[in-house]
Amino acid sequence: MKRSNLVPTIVAQFITTNNKIDECFLFQSETNRGYAIDGIAAVICRRFNGKDNLEVIVNNLEKDLKLTKGQYDGEIEVLLDELEQFKLIEFK
Repeated sequence: MKRSNLVPTIVAQFITTNNKIDECFLFQSETNRGYAIDGIAAVICRRFNGKDNLEVIVNNLEKDLKLTKGQYDGEIEVLLDELEQFKLIEFK
């Protein structure tokens, strides 16, 4: 994964409307737009806490959900690209 050493942080307002871990809503106040996130994308977004690098986050996700290592790497890269495009995430 090309960003494995970077630390992702959600910079949009993180809104949850229920207790489901696989659903969330991100609101970007600069653009006044909201984005519904669901499935594995929501689960991983909840882990972007600004403390752990992407490699640690993905490894823990794979371990916790009993996923095959690397199974979602392509999808995670697409998610990261989209979050960055819409100014919902920053990397340190």
